[in-house]
Amino acid sequence: MRHQIAACVLFIGSVGGAAAAQQHETQLFELNAYEPVPSPDGKLIAYVLTGRKVEMFAGLGRSHLQSDVRFCDPSGQALQGSNIEGFLGEWLSNSSAVVGYRDWRFALLSPSGSRESDSMLRGRDMKTMLPRLPERVAYLSKLGKFVWLEYTDTSTVLQTTAGPMAEFEGMPVRTSAVIVPSPDERYLSMGETDAGHSLWVYDTKEKTLANLGSLTIHPDPGWDYFKPGWNPWFADGKHLAFFSGTSLYITSPNGKERRELLKADHGGLAIPSPDGTLVAYATFSPRPRNGRKDVDFWGGSSLWIAPSGGGVPRQVTNTSEDETYDLRWLTRESLIFDRIGEVIFNGHARIWTVPIGNR
Repeated sequence: MRHQIAACVLFIGSVGGAAAAQQHETQLFELNAYEPVPSPDGKLIAYVLTGRKVEMFAGLGRSHLQSDVRFCDPSGQALQGSNIEGFLGEWLSNSSAVVGYRDWRFALLSPSGSRESDSMLRGRDMKTMLPRLPERVAYLSKLGKFVWLEYTDTSTVLQTTAGPMAEFEGMPVRTSAVIVPSPDERYLSMGETDAGHSLWVYDTKEKTLANLGSLTIHPDPGWDYFKPGWNPWFADGKHLAFFSGTSLYITSPNGKERRELLKADHGGLAIPSPDGTLVAYATFSPRPRNGRKDVDFWGGSSLWIAPSGGGVPRQVTNTSEDETYDLRWLTRESLIFDRIGEVIFNGHARIWTVPIGNR
């Protein structure tokens, strides 16, 4: 059953913003879940059931984290499907499947099951390769291949299930690297999840690599641990939106066009709307964790939208004490996102939606 919270939204934070009309944040369902990823056709939502695994031997490592991929319709009605463990990448452009991965294995997932399952480690020495392999993968429909990054002492390799696709010198990445194709798959955006590292874009047609500058996907240094998702691409495939420190930029893939849209303290998760007219993003208010004063919890989450052509940003959710790890557009008029509390093993994770109100 859905739950609604009436949020009378007021401006907070350091960026100039407008008060919004009363909004209704709606909890999608009661399940303990995060990482909602809507399909391009708007008919399905993939998400990850989470929590601590029920097992004989308890531990604190990520191997004890539940991450079961499930599917529902936009109303939150669950669909029957196989129980598949994994985290989520992007949907194929035809909405037939979504990329799933975990522990260097990957597949294309849908309510009917999985296909094209494979592993980065197939035929390779595990001890040698694991320190060089980020977990995240993408799928290129035009090539029919999964693609990921791995690094050597001198270069970074764009690897596929059929062998190397490209090799880059001077593009350092490590095991938290993300890789997200543009909608037409011409470009691959690549970068580290740790703030301050560069965002790179590889042009698969021209075989060129562009450095777009410092990238901040999420200000929380621990954001990558549960493998949430993020996609910077506009639907036209000709622009990206991302934070670099406190600045939100819109750039071209080659970096020659670069425009600062706004400034926001502790901002992240910038994501363009389906029609390209708006950019949604989140801000956070870090505080010391309970029992660990040396480590911050990045709660105090608020969601905002701003016109992509410039203008005053507007807060569209109430400020939550929980942390938002994932933010997507559900429709051109609404957002879908998660909130995860300060509980071990994502013990309190919920998925929410909110309409953006008048444009």
